[in-house]
Amino acid sequence: MWNLRRIRPGAARNAVAKARCVSPAVLAWVLAVVPTLVAAQESATDRESITLADAIARALERSPALAQSRSSLESAESGRLTAYGSFLPTVSAGSGASLQSQNRFDPNTQTTLTGSEDSYSSRLHGRECSVRGRAST
Repeated sequence: MWNLRRIRPGAARNAVAKARCVSPAVLAWVLAVVPTLVAAQESATDRESITLADAIARALERSPALAQSRSSLESAESGRLTAYGSFLPTVSAGSGASLQSQNRFDPNTQTTLTGSEDSYSSRLHGRECSVRGRAST
């Protein structure tokens, strides 16, 4: 609360005189900021109103706790599918081939001998789970 008894006579006149001495920079700042504040208030009042059901739906969409729960649920589902997949039979196959060429010097005949060595490999592996859940290969 203002105590009006303590205001000295002439104090109001001094305040008005000081207010007339506003620098151009301060005046420019006030003229730039005030319309922005007014526009912000107008846009805040122009917002649409929503129903309680819409507000609840928006809150559920943006809830961090629900997002974490959804991620945990997806992780659990992935783990379940991985566990189920470990009981399914698997078959894998592979093959390989190599060719080695080499030049040898035969000291007896004083000639260079050329030769090559071919190598081939293949594999087939199958796995089936028994009813007890033990893997057999």
